[in-house]
Amino acid sequence: MAELIRAGRDHLLELAASRDPHADDLHSAFVREDKDPARDAFVQRLLEQYGIHAEELSAKVLLLDPQYLSTDALPGFAEGPVSVTFDRDVALAREELPLLRFDHPMVSAALDLALSGEQGNAAFMVDDALPPRSALLQAVFLLECVADRKLDIERFLPTLPIVVAIDTRLAERADFQPSDAAVRKAADRTIEVPRYRKFLTKLVPPMLEKAEAAAAQRGQLSVDEAVVLATETLDADLSRLVALKAVNPSISDTEIAALTDERTALLAVLPTARLRLDAVRFVVSPDFLALR
Repeated sequence: MAELIRAGRDHLLELAASRDPHADDLHSAFVREDKDPARDAFVQRLLEQYGIHAEELSAKVLLLDPQYLSTDALPGFAEGPVSVTFDRDVALAREELPLLRFDHPMVSAALDLALSGEQGNAAFMVDDALPPRSALLQAVFLLECVADRKLDIERFLPTLPIVVAIDTRLAERADFQPSDAAVRKAADRTIEVPRYRKFLTKLVPPMLEKAEAAAAQRGQLSVDEAVVLATETLDADLSRLVALKAVNPSISDTEIAALTDERTALLAVLPTARLRLDAVRFVVSPDFLALR
């Protein structure tokens, strides 16, 4: 009997009463993230893409002006400019100021626009740090599993970005990242990409095919891991529920059947996850621009 009671213990209660020695590390991570200036700068740049001008009213308060707003899909600007803050203490002291975080409707809507729009899906970059006669294709794939929302598939397989870099020899360059200088200069460089169409037509298709193959291999590993995690988790939940029913008559056969059906549905849908090409970037050394 004691074994059954232990098997049917209340895990939520245990978590609530936990004295995890790593709790301080987790708290410190939350504090660092809450005061991350890079995150705040990213949100400002994101809103600027849609015509929202930010004016500093004080050290920690910004006025977001939608005068040049380019879309109706951003909420919160129906009545004109909006004062906001990135500082939690300021937001707590002044309840009229929204705290801009990724979960704020204004920011999440801007993120959805950026991720679903075509702008930025394909890019051409010159990287002065690359050796001569270098060209690489960076491809971003999304591994997605479409399933009934009630299954909460993201517990086991959230939408996963897979980034692959392939060079002209069709070798994967797992450690490649454009230099910081190339990223800074990218917006200031005007390149007539159509001029290089014949070279891109020859180089890109086999590189993209190789990238898809590499991404598919990585994606399959993630799917396999998700299946193992779902199996272990749901088997444990099912065993716990069966054990709990033995000592608690309020647990019905219907609950056990529902969990069994959920397990069956999840394990059937997880292997159907598929890759989707989301963005590509062709990165070249400066001498590539001399090709004609």
